[in-house]
This record gives sequence, C-alpha cells and structure tokens, in this order.
Amino acid sequence: MEFSQCFPIWNKLTPQQQMAVQNRGGKLLVSAAAGSGKTKVLVERLFAHIAETHCHVDDFLIISYTKAAAAELRARISSALSERLSERPGDRHLRRQLGLLGSARIQTVHAFCQSLIREHFTLCGVEPDFRLADETQRQLLLEQALQIVTDCSCPFGCPSCAGPMGEIGMTGKRTAYELLRELTR
Repeated sequence: MEFSQCFPIWNKLTPQQQMAVQNRGGKLLVSAAAGSGKTKVLVERLFAHIAETHCHVDDFLIISYTKAAAAELRARISSALSERLSERPGDRHLRRQLGLLGSARIQTVHAFCQSLIREHFTLCGVEPDFRLADETQRQLLLEQALQIVTDCSCPFGCPSCAGPMGEIGMTGKRTAYELLRELTR
C-alpha cells in the first residue's frame, strides 16, 4: 500500500513535514516556529512507525518539556487513532493501540528522569520513596545552600572572604549572597 494511502493527512503535510515523517536515517531534529506543525509531524511519524512495523504505541518514549504539551500530545494521538479507526473499523492493530495509549510513556523530561531515578534508586544513592520538593521546600533548600556557599567558615577555608566567592573577587558576605540569590531566580 502506498504511504499516502495509509495516511489520509499526508497531502496536508508540507514537503519538509513529509520528509520528517518518512525519515528513517537515524537521529532527526525537527525545529520550527510555534504553530508550524511539529506536533502533527510527531504524531504522523509515530503512526508511520506503527503502520510500517506493527509496533505498539507503548513501545515509544515521547518526551515534551511541559505537562500541557505532554497532555496535548496524548490527546492528539488519541484523536488521530480514533479518526483512523473510524476510517478502518476492522483494523485490530489500531484498536489495540487505543487500549495501549493509557500506558504509553508520553511525559515531560522531568517525569521521565524521575521514573529513571525510581527504577534505579540504588545506583543513584537515593531512597526508593524519595519525593520531589515542593516550592516551599525548594526555597528553603536554596536558602540553606546559598548560606553555605556564602558563609566565611565554609569548608574551603577561604580567608577573609564570603566563602568561595572571594576567589572570584567577591568580598562581603551580603554581596555574594545577593548575587547568588539573583542568579537562582
């Protein structure tokens, strides 16, 4: 079956988008302005792999930067699956993908990293029940770290300076602290 027959949306893609969907040459970077169709390309690329190799939607790791983008990707994939199923209601492979979509790894970079740490907590040297700090805890930890870095009695033994800040020409504890505080906002 010709590629465009498998994908009714094919004729709506630009030539560059079609190339990105079909490319099987290894690593691929899709960089474009907002609203230019990157998500559409990603969804079509996913379906191209599923159709060509009969793999499953939960075989992929799909990463975005925000929770909203991950939710949008999941919704678009679900919508595209439903649309394809309405065109080919007897396609058992597509129907199975709809069932697997809930377990597909479509997540943020942070969620992916957190799952890796949970899977390999012993290698990472953390407790298995670790949790991410909320904003209040994060601020408290940041304040403690800044205090340590700018403290004259730091473990680096910097004489008459504001901790290691004296090594870069910053003297006066308050100045170093304020600089670091500003940099971490």
